[in-house]
Amino acid sequence: ETKHGSFRLSQGIADIIMMDFLISALLLLYTINTHSHAQSINTVPGTFLTKSGYDTEMGSDTICWETEGITISNNISDIELQNDLVSNFFISSLIELKSECHGGMNLSGYVPDFVMQGKGILRTEKDYVYRVVVNLNITELKGNKIISDKHENPVFQTQIVLCKTGIVGFCSPYVHEQANDRLAALNITEELESGDEHGGTHVHAYGDMTTVSLSKSNGRSSQRFEVDIPVRVNDPGNFFAIAAVQFFMGNATNLFKYDMANALNNRLLAYEAPPDKLLVGKGVSLAIMIVIIVAAAAIIYLLLCTIKQRNESVMQLCQVHFLVVFLIAALIATGGSFLLNPKNDTHCNVQGILIFIPLQVMYAITIGRLWRIRAVISPHIKKTKLKERSISGFIFNFLTWFSSVNLSTCGRSSLQQMTLRPISISDSQLTKVVSLFTFPMVIIQVLRVLLEPKILDFKFNDDESVGRAYCKSPNSDYGLLEIISAALLLSIFVFLLFMAYSSRELPSFLNETKQIYKAALITVLVIAIGTFVIMITYAPSTSPDAQYALSAFMVLCVTLNMSFGLMYPKLKMIWSGEKVVISTLMTDAVTTDETQALRPVDWNGSMIEDSFSGGRKQQSEDAANLRSQNEEGELSNKKNEASGSNQMNVTNPENRPMWVMEGEAPPKNLVLRMVGVNDVINYLTQQITSGREVSKEDWENFREMSSDLSEVLNSRVKFDWEQAEL
Repeated sequence: ETKHGSFRLSQGIADIIMMDFLISALLLLYTINTHSHAQSINTVPGTFLTKSGYDTEMGSDTICWETEGITISNNISDIELQNDLVSNFFISSLIELKSECHGGMNLSGYVPDFVMQGKGILRTEKDYVYRVVVNLNITELKGNKIISDKHENPVFQTQIVLCKTGIVGFCSPYVHEQANDRLAALNITEELESGDEHGGTHVHAYGDMTTVSLSKSNGRSSQRFEVDIPVRVNDPGNFFAIAAVQFFMGNATNLFKYDMANALNNRLLAYEAPPDKLLVGKGVSLAIMIVIIVAAAAIIYLLLCTIKQRNESVMQLCQVHFLVVFLIAALIATGGSFLLNPKNDTHCNVQGILIFIPLQVMYAITIGRLWRIRAVISPHIKKTKLKERSISGFIFNFLTWFSSVNLSTCGRSSLQQMTLRPISISDSQLTKVVSLFTFPMVIIQVLRVLLEPKILDFKFNDDESVGRAYCKSPNSDYGLLEIISAALLLSIFVFLLFMAYSSRELPSFLNETKQIYKAALITVLVIAIGTFVIMITYAPSTSPDAQYALSAFMVLCVTLNMSFGLMYPKLKMIWSGEKVVISTLMTDAVTTDETQALRPVDWNGSMIEDSFSGGRKQQSEDAANLRSQNEEGELSNKKNEASGSNQMNVTNPENRPMWVMEGEAPPKNLVLRMVGVNDVINYLTQQITSGREVSKEDWENFREMSSDLSEVLNSRVKFDWEQAEL
């Protein structure tokens, strides 16, 4: 008996140990299962509503509701459920929350892709498309088919519900009915627009009614649908987001309502207020517009005066047709500067056409003016510091060659041949040079509009809280053609500045080369300072007022400065009535015969005399005779040099006087000597004042040229007023 009792005791201990082992194993399995499956909460009765719905810990399955109703009710306790599918539906029993949906019944909701990718922020007052995927299977549902008597065909309805976190407890499709009941009890009527909060608790958006052809009688009981729902939220906040589906099943006697809901793939959403879009202030915009109008009026005034005075000799000598085109281009660029504050896509696309092309035309005509002056003057002053082999000399020679190329020459003329003697610059030649610099910009701008049309967009800061408008190319902020056009405009401006600098000391009518250089220098300083300020102040969070004002100011500076620099001195001389004396050194050659003297040529290629007064020819017979003697002397000199004759006779130009007549241009040979001496003096002065050594050859050259000029002044130069006194 003792042995039997000991055996039972040992067996009991073994059972206890085995029980402990089993309990431990079960607890371990429970722990693992709890962390890997949401339905483990089912092991704690009374703490869950569904087995694995989105209402449970880590739940992600669809939650379903089933409601039995009637179409006719005489019981005041029955609740009529308002809906968009069936006409009359009264709830006569409790709505049943299913612990799990019937087989094959589920749905999924998806936020916009950029939200899941973390590439953007949801903004209020803007529509975003959410997608709902619905799987219906009516095999286990009550009723024979889907019913919706308010529509011609059987349909179901989808919606997105955004419940405000911290206010709504369990976000379900029924928060809408709950809000309606609460507002009705409080006697509150809301007039809602799309995106408004309903009852201050949620925002809902419905998708289009989706037609469905499911019926147990026809054997088709399951179907899959995808529905896109545009959602708008008007007030910022944080939301728990779900997708929901509602439909009705029925038979001859009964009607059943089914609801399904599930949390979206990103269930917690934050809507933020739209970013502040910084625009140019009305005051700044008005002020700049007034400045643009004033600048345009000034250019129009210059244009009208130029057209009115187009027949004056001053204008004709400067090829007035191109000056008119220059002013028209300046006017277009000035008027187009308001496009630097774009309002729409059209403004973005015509900016380059109305600003870049006119500026390019202005620069091209200015370069043409410098080339024309250089082509006329350079052959006369070979002995000065003007070097034909310099970069500027090569460029000007190339332009001369380019302007002279035609079908008859087939480009065979050499650059050297183009600069042996003074040439006459015709309108067609100047047009070729202007076109050379203008057409590339025209082609690029046309291609840019066709291939890279720009749109008005906003550039925001990092947190997308503030931004400003800018013109954007289709695939990037700045298109390739836009970059090329900007580089081309900058290149021609740098080229103009270089040409103006290299030609600033050339003799020119009304010192036009110096005026162009000063205007170009002022322009480049303004553009450099303005561009620097724009670059350091440009940011999405900074006001666009400064950028617009500086950009417009730079354009106006170019147009006004260049226009007044070129035109005002000419108009001023005409208005003053001052007598205009044009030396043949300043004008074009009119003939290819090297044995003939030079004469001024007007813009039509006809001859103009050396002396003008207010545009009217003023010359006396005596002055004409004296000028004829000067010209005959120069002609005889050329003939003697050509024949190698050293004869000294009465007609030798070395013995002929050079007549300087009051109101007339001095003889060309005298002017050339004066220009040469002046050039040498300027060079020596610059060397001395800068602390540089002056070579022996430079001093001897200076003495030789000054002595020659002194001898000519003392022995050969005669003044007609002294002859009159005798």
